[in-house]
Amino acid sequence: MRRKGFTLIELLVVIAIIAILAAILFPVFAKARERARQTTCINNLKQYATAMNMYLGDWDEKLIYSQAWPALGDQWGWINEMRQYNKNILLWHCPSSNVNVSYTIGSGAASYPDGFYFWGEAYSSDIKNPSKFILFGDSTGSGKIPYDYNRRPFNPSSKQIQDPNAGDADPGADSQADGRVYHNANGDWVKDLAHSVPMGIEEDKATTHLWEMHWPGRHDGSNDIVFFDGHAKPFKDWVWGEMTMRRHGPFPQGDKRNTAGSDYDDPDK
Repeated sequence: MRRKGFTLIELLVVIAIIAILAAILFPVFAKARERARQTTCINNLKQYATAMNMYLGDWDEKLIYSQAWPALGDQWGWINEMRQYNKNILLWHCPSSNVNVSYTIGSGAASYPDGFYFWGEAYSSDIKNPSKFILFGDSTGSGKIPYDYNRRPFNPSSKQIQDPNAGDADPGADSQADGRVYHNANGDWVKDLAHSVPMGIEEDKATTHLWEMHWPGRHDGSNDIVFFDGHAKPFKDWVWGEMTMRRHGPFPQGDKRNTAGSDYDDPDK
């Protein structure tokens, strides 16, 4: 007796079932992959916080200096400084980012030359609320030219540093005010999350030295932040009262002490 095969209708039903299952499961797999990437990102930031704590111990608790825009492998810049304490060559790259250097140092978490935005040098003791003070976080990054592993910092014996377009070794949100973390497609500030574009759009348009915190973030809308006390967590938006880049903050929304950059002239840092 000849074996009966599948009918066309039966095959179509099977194909339809497979398509439905794929439609259900693929987003689940994508979310699981993004959660894994976010875990790596948080671990990167925690390692940076540990490295910074070691740096502060070596420098009498003085906050690390911001040095403008040195290239990777130069002697300046917090990434280059941190590599003395953690030599992981991928530490400054978030796996969900399409640029080489993905993080920024909080605008108040670095020392600056006297007169620079009225901020100047600072010490750990100047941070009044370490558990709410932003040390590092996801940001619009830089560096779309791939690393050259024959140059510093990957080849310590080389005399050549990286091309500046491979990434900035001193990314800092030095002119960013608390809560001013939303941008349109042109990079201009907008008033709230509803008017802001995803970080990926900002990164695609970013210049080499654009370093600002931005929401919606790169992890399904959230950003990872590590605070001065070393704990790290994701946030879907800026949360007033729970985070600050001001050394004496956080201050209430609308308080003039939340300002930064050339607008910042209040002695209470």
